[in-house]
Amino acid sequence: MASRWTFGIVVLACAVMFILRRPDSITDPQFWAEDGSIFFRQQLVNGWLAAIATPYRGYLPLLPRLFAAPAAIFPIAFAPLVYNLFAILIDSFCCALFFLPRFRVIIESDFLRLALCLLAVGAFNTTELVGTLTNSMWYLTVAGILLMVLPPRVDICSRSRGGAAWLFLGLLIGACAPMVVVGLPIAIYHLARNFRRGGLVSFSIGSGALTQIVFASLLSRGVVLVHPGIRGVAIAMVVAFAYKVMLQALLGATWAFKMATAKKVLYVELALIAAVVWIIYLTIISRDNIWKVWIPVYFIFASMAIPFIGRDAAQGFLNLRTVEPRGERYFLLGSCMFAYLVAYTLCRLASNRGPVLKTVALLAIFAGGLFGNFHAARFYDFHWEANAKRIEEWVQLRHAGKRASPVSVPINPPGWRIDLPGL
Repeated sequence: MASRWTFGIVVLACAVMFILRRPDSITDPQFWAEDGSIFFRQQLVNGWLAAIATPYRGYLPLLPRLFAAPAAIFPIAFAPLVYNLFAILIDSFCCALFFLPRFRVIIESDFLRLALCLLAVGAFNTTELVGTLTNSMWYLTVAGILLMVLPPRVDICSRSRGGAAWLFLGLLIGACAPMVVVGLPIAIYHLARNFRRGGLVSFSIGSGALTQIVFASLLSRGVVLVHPGIRGVAIAMVVAFAYKVMLQALLGATWAFKMATAKKVLYVELALIAAVVWIIYLTIISRDNIWKVWIPVYFIFASMAIPFIGRDAAQGFLNLRTVEPRGERYFLLGSCMFAYLVAYTLCRLASNRGPVLKTVALLAIFAGGLFGNFHAARFYDFHWEANAKRIEEWVQLRHAGKRASPVSVPINPPGWRIDLPGL
């Protein structure tokens, strides 16, 4: 079933699902946050070479910069649509990656891996991530982690160009998705175990991310760690795992947050206890493949620790009665790993059952997440076509060397704007 040809079909299916989640990304495209106010604007005002070397929030956002250049070829009226299409293409490719046959060593069933790809597209609370280029880095993080865990088997020391291409691609993936730095311990393991065949590729992905982290730390206006304390981070990770990773994927974000606001703490505590028992049980029955359990568990909590330390996100998760509804991007990797652990459990407990039955069971377990999270809220219509004409007039006056008044165009979310200076 799984092959390079069917992989293309899965990518297309993922793209269709993303569009169905938020149809207005195609029918009525709007800019989202940094896509318009930072990347589109700086590409328009400064040009690509100057823009790509300009830091934003302490790091170099390479992924949207790389796609802002070809997007500039199209008329300004089509700019949000082009950005959205690029985002959907990137996200779909990343979500479909696990379907490739090479990942059978992790989960043998093609049907189960296909179901996990589709769950990554539509079962998690990722409204702000659907069709927004600035947030494609979070889906690229998932793909980067997969490649770090199971790097391509290419001989780096041979004279073939494939090895050098993979090294460059690995560095680029890491630089475009700095969150893959959580996979650096895995990359070091591969490097020590098999330097020539894949280890260096895995390490190159981690190195690209580490370079971004170091750059952000050294920059005068880079990331400032908030030092919330070990206890605060530990509590935040437990609470976030309960609500943002586990319950939102099983019940849907609305019901998960209702449990918090209704003070149904007992049910949440029981869910956490069940999760601990579940992980312990998986560890016991997986002594031959314990890495298939503890590597995903590590990624769930390591991926949450970074925003809790570097972005002060821990303040919204200090007890089971208060949950921060925003920041869903920080929990995409954890949600994917949680879904994988459920699929792996089905493989262990129902090894004598057919793959179709296990796939149906997996989709049934996450039916609440698919039903509750699939629909992504429509973006507010700021009438981009009319505003695009104002921007085009500004560009024409600039190219003609004439005076032009400042232009300010509203974009999503409300309060964000594209501000062009007076000339």
